[in-house]
Amino acid sequence: MRLPYYSNPALETGATPADSGPEPANASAPAPAPAAAGAPAPATAPPTYGGDLAILGGWSATRWQYTAAADPKRSVDVVCDLGGSVALSFSGTSFILAYDIPGRGSHSMAGTFRVEGGDLLLTPQGAEPPPPPPERVRFRQSGRTLSLQGIDSEWAFGGNTSPEDAEFVAVLVRL
Repeated sequence: MRLPYYSNPALETGATPADSGPEPANASAPAPAPAAAGAPAPATAPPTYGGDLAILGGWSATRWQYTAAADPKRSVDVVCDLGGSVALSFSGTSFILAYDIPGRGSHSMAGTFRVEGGDLLLTPQGAEPPPPPPERVRFRQSGRTLSLQGIDSEWAFGGNTSPEDAEFVAVLVRL
């Protein structure tokens, strides 16, 4: 997952997402007429979730590591090496990622997610149109531990302002 610690004001703390999630189906359709007296109430559709209910809730990272794709000897762990903290939460079809990295500041981003097989597809909100494609991250949840892995991520190694392609691995525990 990309931590947008480099300049991206649309994803920084305090940014207002463009909307609160995907528009419900038939959002512009007129409301149905009230049921006649004595008629049974219409069936209510079950709530829709992004996928695996076991991942819903709050998570805190014990490892959040990036490894340079061009040079696997170059890596940085945001939690262990930089003393940062990363929290990730899922509810319904939404996610919030918040992190604090000493010397680099605190940021957060929000968006929508869905589960596709063993992958999380995360789409950040508030980015400039057109919206970015979802970021695909492999996940595995076992008990109170969630592990994430992505091969299409990036990090600005060595304090550079330009991010480089990187592989991403994280281990989180349930809050």
